[in-house]
Amino acid sequence: LIEEVKIEKYVEFEKDPNGVIIKADTVGSLEAMVKLLKEAGIPIRKADIGNITREDFIEGELIQDKYRKVILAFNIKIDEQTINEAKNFGLKIFSSNIIYRIIDEYKQWIEEEKKKEIEAKLAALPRPVKVRVIPGAIFRSSRPAIFGVDILEGTLKPGIALKREGKIIGTVKEIQSEGRTIPQAIKGERVAISIEDAIVGRNVFENDILVSELSREDIEKLREVLDYLREDEKKLLIEIIGN
Repeated sequence: LIEEVKIEKYVEFEKDPNGVIIKADTVGSLEAMVKLLKEAGIPIRKADIGNITREDFIEGELIQDKYRKVILAFNIKIDEQTINEAKNFGLKIFSSNIIYRIIDEYKQWIEEEKKKEIEAKLAALPRPVKVRVIPGAIFRSSRPAIFGVDILEGTLKPGIALKREGKIIGTVKEIQSEGRTIPQAIKGERVAISIEDAIVGRNVFENDILVSELSREDIEKLREVLDYLREDEKKLLIEIIGN
């Protein structure tokens, strides 16, 4: 009870329902953590001394922000069982006997998680692309049409529809480079593609410029990750929106 009174008296912080949980070995250490987290702009839900408890897990489970569902522990003994139990509650523990290291590792983790999230979004999205059909590189006329293209701008991926002069000619089925199937091709690369529904000599010709078909929903999602697109993709996206 005396220690609880000390915490209230000496460690003042603005409680945020979506803040992190911090634990330390002493009131002085806890006060230092609160100060550094405030300076770093990291909100706090709970600050307490002593070992991590089930009560901390229950409290942490209520945090809505997935990047704040963490326990930052300074100079606290943590065993494998505690780590595993935290995982069961959807929580991650960062611990060290150096306060700065805890905060740095936490910040780095957030950056890595956000990067993974963006990469997953980008992988699932059709990307803006502009290609030119290479003369003399028609390998099959239809069912599917197979021909060589130069990637002029953007990123070409299987599953994307290509259009010629505003009309869709078909969907990219496969991309190959030097006889190997590849997941995508970017600006400056020369590859062979197979396209369902395209018929060379009817709706696609040598030297044609083909551009990806992007729905309004695709464009909105690409805008959300605009900062992570390459410059040539940004430029082409603006061009596609303008047309």
